Amino acid sequence: MASGVTGKLLHVDLTTRQTRTEEIPETVMRRYLGGGALACHLLLRDLRPGADPLGPDNKLVFVTSVINGLSLSGTNRYTAAAKSPLTGAYGESEAGGWWGPELRAAGWDGVMIHGRAETPVYLWIKDDRVELRDARPYWGRLSGEVQDGLEQELGDKRIRVLQTGVAGERGVRFAAIVNQLKHFHGRCGLGAVMGAKNLKAIAVRGGKPPAATDKERAKAHLVWFKEHYDRAKDRFYNLGSSSGVLALEASGILPTRNFRDGSFEGARAISGQT
Repeated sequence: MASGVTGKLLHVDLTTRQTRTEEIPETVMRRYLGGGALACHLLLRDLRPGADPLGPDNKLVFVTSVINGLSLSGTNRYTAAAKSPLTGAYGESEAGGWWGPELRAAGWDGVMIHGRAETPVYLWIKDDRVELRDARPYWGRLSGEVQDGLEQELGDKRIRVLQTGVAGERGVRFAAIVNQLKHFHGRCGLGAVMGAKNLKAIAVRGGKPPAATDKERAKAHLVWFKEHYDRAKDRFYNLGSSSGVLALEASGILPTRNFRDGSFEGARAISGQT
């Protein structure tokens, strides 16, 4: 497959402590291109209707994209998805950072978590070596303490750690997942799904970073982007999320009063475009 895509999906059953590898057909990878589309496909295929979002039957999947980790702008983002404990519907959240590219460097295009561990565990992935380890010493600890502890335990400060915090452990239905302490899956309460599964963290270390099959074309795209990108006109670079306020207001989907409304009378006053 192109750009170092392996088509390998790691299945981890926390109940039985067993793992297996699924080879995703190239036709499926080409159709969905990884990310949220593939995550949705996998959950529609594998998730039992009526499953409790905080029960062992829920599936939690992390999926990279076919360009994840390449030397192109924005290609570090990846997707987490499950049945949301906040809405009871499909829940998807993206994050940046280097956890996704590191997973691909380890030879995996995704991980699906099944079941529930009897006691808190964390998942350690180092290339094709996969282990479930005791996470009881990290349960109830702050995220920074967990990051430091895992780096020390595994003897490597370059591991990439994805984890749920104390809120996720306690089943707060809007709990987030964080990787490397500063990149968040903030939507849909997926941190609570991790906590309900007694899965504290997933630490990853890979030895083979993905590379484009056609390196010259990839380089040409990068050159084109550099030549045409105008930072002065980049609203999100200059203004952050506030640059999208007026567009959301016009569409009637601006979160207002805990989303009881989709329109806010003071939208223009708080917009970065004011």
